[in-house]
Amino acid sequence: MTTGSYLEKTFVVESPDARLRTDGDLLSFVTVSACEAASTGGKVGDFKRIPVDAKIRVLGTRIGPNGVVYVQAATDASPPTPIGWTSSRNLKGQFINEILGEVDPVDDDQHGATAAWEKGIFKGQKKLVNIVGSILEVEQITLESLPAYLRLVEAAADSKITLACRSGFRTYAEQAYLYEGFKDHKAGFATAARPGFSNHQHGQAFDLNVGGFQGDPTYDWLSQNGPKFGFIRTVSGEPWHWEYRPDTAAQLAAKGEHKLPGIV
Repeated sequence: MTTGSYLEKTFVVESPDARLRTDGDLLSFVTVSACEAASTGGKVGDFKRIPVDAKIRVLGTRIGPNGVVYVQAATDASPPTPIGWTSSRNLKGQFINEILGEVDPVDDDQHGATAAWEKGIFKGQKKLVNIVGSILEVEQITLESLPAYLRLVEAAADSKITLACRSGFRTYAEQAYLYEGFKDHKAGFATAARPGFSNHQHGQAFDLNVGGFQGDPTYDWLSQNGPKFGFIRTVSGEPWHWEYRPDTAAQLAAKGEHKLPGIV
């Protein structure tokens, strides 16, 4: 069972405006009450904030209606004392690559939220994990690919490279939405495969935070090191698209290569 990776860690508040949020409505803020003002000397109605550079623990997480990950902050003590809810974007590192929990298959719906497809063939259900991606939204990756991905991230960090996922597993419905937008030439929609045929539906594909081809530090690091961890390029023209294919990666690594034949 994969639990939240944040539970045993200490985080540092980086934002000088780390406002506390209302427990019942994370889009509203907690303010200083009259009683608190009298005892602390604060002003009634001021926003309550966690001080910058404060060290905190995280007791739990919620995904807000705006897609932002909110954390239940507590003092960095034993036992920790709850402080309140705040945005994960207020923390140093902004919670990137923190695991929020597992998503279990609930049925055998071939078009359901955990259904995997490859080349138009239904491949069964996948257990997924929610993880905070590079643009601070929650992405999903398969549980079976998680250990390899985290090893890749850790190795990159040792080389001062921050790796994060921009897009991982996609549901059938998500791929259908992207395909319809592409097919109808809607603004903001890029090229997308038909639902059931996207590489992002089989559970091995990762769009990473790569800014370009050779010369981009992250791409250069992945080119040299990705295959050693089972990751290779499989799609032409997309330097950000890497897939976890350990057997093929081992063969390519032995030849000093990082992408499938014909991929440019």
